[in-house]
Amino acid sequence: MLTALAAVTAGPAAEALPVLGEPDPLWSGAHWPGALDALLCRRLDRYGDRLRAAVPDLDATVAGVRRVLGELPPEPRGLVHGDLCPPNILVDAAGRVVSLLDWGS
Repeated sequence: MLTALAAVTAGPAAEALPVLGEPDPLWSGAHWPGALDALLCRRLDRYGDRLRAAVPDLDATVAGVRRVLGELPPEPRGLVHGDLCPPNILVDAAGRVVSLLDWGS
């Protein structure tokens, strides 16, 4: 399943998907690293105080993640599924994968 997802190019339908708790699509016209960086910043604004109380050196970790995001190519290399687990993979009687469920919205 992971190999198949990695070989798929995200199209308009994928670009229109929001992230859990977000009102707008993740990409919203931004390039991939910028969209991820913006999501990280929004989540840090929203949950930063609670995260800082629980995660040592959170700001240094976030700075490192943001640095790595800046090094990503402008487009993703494949699809990402946030909940890839056996209950979300449908197979036929022969055990062949026929569908992947729970893309969320």
